[in-house]
Amino acid sequence: MNPRVRNNQTAEQLKRAVSGRRGRPAFTLIELLTVISIIGVLASMVMFALFSVQESARATRTKAQIAKINELLSTRWESYRTRPLPIRVPAGTPPRQAALARLLALRELMRMEMPDRISDLAPGGGNPVYHNYKDIRSLNLPPLRSSLFSTYKRRVTQVLPGQWQNRILDYDTPNLAANTGAGVGMWTPQYEGSECLYMILAAIQDGDSNGLDFFHENEIGDTDADGMPEILDGWGQPIDFIRWAPGFVGPAVSTIQFGDGQLKVNGDAGQGNGDPFDPLKVDPRWNDKTGTDTSIINPTANDPFALFPLVYSMGPDGTGGIARHGKIRNDDSKRFVGRGGKPNKNHFCVARHTSPPNDPYHHHGALDAVTNKTYPQGYIVDPSAFVDNISNHMLEAR
Repeated sequence: MNPRVRNNQTAEQLKRAVSGRRGRPAFTLIELLTVISIIGVLASMVMFALFSVQESARATRTKAQIAKINELLSTRWESYRTRPLPIRVPAGTPPRQAALARLLALRELMRMEMPDRISDLAPGGGNPVYHNYKDIRSLNLPPLRSSLFSTYKRRVTQVLPGQWQNRILDYDTPNLAANTGAGVGMWTPQYEGSECLYMILAAIQDGDSNGLDFFHENEIGDTDADGMPEILDGWGQPIDFIRWAPGFVGPAVSTIQFGDGQLKVNGDAGQGNGDPFDPLKVDPRWNDKTGTDTSIINPTANDPFALFPLVYSMGPDGTGGIARHGKIRNDDSKRFVGRGGKPNKNHFCVARHTSPPNDPYHHHGALDAVTNKTYPQGYIVDPSAFVDNISNHMLEAR
């Protein structure tokens, strides 16, 4: 074949091929937007999946944290059932009066060794008060002493200079030092439950391990910068702690604390036949009158029932939706932690009061501006905020 003809054919074929490519139509704007939209949807699906995995990991981590805290606290809580108390009741004391003295002393010891608020560590300047209750005052019992209580006090003194226990706390103002003029070193009440929990865990020994050894460095922080650390959940929020939460009851709320059988009905025991620390039922609430105060959700006429410490994370939304230490009527802006002020305006009922000192079931509560009602500690005030909480009362539900 003539090479020149072959070369001409090859050139013609190349020209046709190039011409064909030039004649192919380009992508339209709609096609480009469609492709971009599909890529965006796929990217969103991937990001959502990654976010869901991350949230699930945070929830799993938080649940493991709370389960461990629950295990550590349970050992101490159960020890109070058989705990010998350093009190000597005079010979000839009626049995029920002696039992009441032991019950009040036990509650005092629980408050001292498992504090959940600032005032637990500084009531009346630090003086225990169980022996001042009117029905046992005549026994002249000595104040209680606790090495754990002294340990907590020393720690606070090391962190906070000055007479912090005699300062006035404003629970509505985050920056207490600026508000009160007390200067640097104020223990703010914003995360006091979590900060008390940190101190409790630091004092617990589990074999050769300290209670804090079970938490990584990034699980401990000081979010309010007051010098008192907190245990942080998977979202970096302080894990809250309430020693006595009588409002945290019901099948959808707790599987270990069900409350009184019927409110305003005297004598029915509630779950577990009442308070396990009061087997003789000497608590005055067993014989109180039917409550009539309609401003209180759970009036004072509810019989004692089994309580267990509440440890909870507020979940991804950072709001718990449950009642904490709320305002006190007629003095709803300030709390006296130590000496001074009217005894019944103390943040916790530790002075001579119409209810027993350190009463787990009594509450000043949080006054709701809309309903004009007060709520006991742990009461679900906002169910929508509560729904994503993780607590030691419902570990198997998450």
